[in-house]
Amino acid sequence: MFADHPPVPNCPARQVIVIEEKDKPYTVLFVDQVIEKARMFDATSRDADNDEIFWIVFANEPRRPWDMTESALRSSLRRPKSERTPKKQLIAMGDNAPIGEILETFDYGGLISFAQRDMPRVCRELEVSTLGDIAKLKRSEIRGPQCRYAGNKTLSYLDAVLREFGRPELRTFENA
Repeated sequence: MFADHPPVPNCPARQVIVIEEKDKPYTVLFVDQVIEKARMFDATSRDADNDEIFWIVFANEPRRPWDMTESALRSSLRRPKSERTPKKQLIAMGDNAPIGEILETFDYGGLISFAQRDMPRVCRELEVSTLGDIAKLKRSEIRGPQCRYAGNKTLSYLDAVLREFGRPELRTFENA
């Protein structure tokens, strides 16, 4: 994924985000990276309803910029369930299981939406990408300063995932 100049004249955005074939598999974390990069490089515009529009070019169609709302971008880059990594395979990966894949596969009712919202920020700010990285952190580190990164429901989601992997829940204190 990289920012580039629009391939066609009169594109309402200064830049477009090019998504390459090697960027697959698309996960929740990847989609948030696309959104963040688009905003950072002015690869967005506003439509008549003042909705933010993201300008995306897929490398297999280099001359066609796609204009997408945030929800359309999320659904377009979301893999179908049949292509997601199965739970058994992720559990077999143990500490090396990628957080993006976990967020796609493990669904605990109402907790998943909070985890999908918070975990991209946690991963970016704490520079973590696997379950093993998360398991080493304390609850307060994951929550972040003034609880800006994640809330209690995301922590509950992570505890449930850790239990499925046969790991202890997140630590509350340094020596716990």
